[in-house]
Amino acid sequence: MAAIDNIRYMAHKATSWLQVGSKLEASAEIGNYWEEYYKHASPKTAPSLFAKFVINTYPERTCILDIGCGDGRDSIFFATEGKTVVGIDASESAIRVCKSRAAQMNGSCTFDEAVVSKDYFNTLDLGLDFRVSQSVIYSRFFLHAVVEEVEDCFLDSAMNFLDRGALLCIEFRTLADAELRKVEKEHFRRFISPTILMNKCLMRGMNSLHLRVGRGLAPYGDEDPMIARMVFSGRV
Repeated sequence: MAAIDNIRYMAHKATSWLQVGSKLEASAEIGNYWEEYYKHASPKTAPSLFAKFVINTYPERTCILDIGCGDGRDSIFFATEGKTVVGIDASESAIRVCKSRAAQMNGSCTFDEAVVSKDYFNTLDLGLDFRVSQSVIYSRFFLHAVVEEVEDCFLDSAMNFLDRGALLCIEFRTLADAELRKVEKEHFRRFISPTILMNKCLMRGMNSLHLRVGRGLAPYGDEDPMIARMVFSGRV
């Protein structure tokens, strides 16, 4: 299975770059798509199944850092559950929506427009109420929406949090999802090998706490994608 996964990964990676061109062009294409998407899309109100899973599985965690928060649906949900939440997204339109929603609720929820980079995480001010040792680094549908170099930066930065007691909870589209039906129009999706991503995390010193791959995890309309969920702790 791992060998087949690796072959799929290499084929998909080559095809992706043929379609989108250089890395800079890919990043620009991704940013433009999501900026326009959040300008016109109606914000989702119900939390994702992944957000519910995280709340139910790790109720003792008091703080959430939501990377790639989009329109804030899960960030707002976490805040209404009493968590201290910081949401980050590169889309100005998305963060505008998030801040508007946060202003209408009671709860500790702040948002920041930013591109994932090591420099950003090194200077990130999470606020006095954010306890890293009691936190979850949460990322749903972010990794498959960015180029691999951003993924690697994200994992490196997350490891710094995990070594201070945080958990990493990620959900993403797998290679097996590439040929399945999609509701949203065609745009950049970097389908990910769970085997390869798991190895990346383990090589950084993360400890795997949870792994599930399958359908039924993120249904959307008549779309039922093939998803992977992973949870990691650090070396502490």
